Amino acid sequence: MILFLIAALSVGILIELLNSGEFAQSPKFDYAKIDSAFNAIQEKIKDDSVKIQNKKFDYKQEVLDFSTDKANENSKKLVSVTEKFDLNSINFSQLISLPGIGKKAAESIIAYRNKNEKFSSVDQLLEIKGIGEKKLVELKKFLIIK
Repeated sequence: MILFLIAALSVGILIELLNSGEFAQSPKFDYAKIDSAFNAIQEKIKDDSVKIQNKKFDYKQEVLDFSTDKANENSKKLVSVTEKFDLNSINFSQLISLPGIGKKAAESIIAYRNKNEKFSSVDQLLEIKGIGEKKLVELKKFLIIK
């Protein structure tokens, strides 16, 4: 019986405390601190994005190739063009070593020579597609007719 009275008294006290409002209200949360921190972060992000927008980027950069393969190719080309070649006996590798002559142009020159048997003048190179006046002037420094 005493146990029942203690339990009833405890329940009564608990109900009285809940009704009095002490536990009825949840603790209030201060949003002002969180809001100010959030606003500060937003301002920082906005400032950073403005800084990025004002930066200038060089998107027209030239890409240089410093590989040793290309350097060796160019040095061979410079050495080989110091001599003069006979246009009627020059081979493919000698042709492509000349400035302004690539694989296609070299093939076209050899095909023209084979079709017409021999060149009678260096000026006949103008008849080959891809060789114009400027290129001919440069090639005359390295080509002769024997």
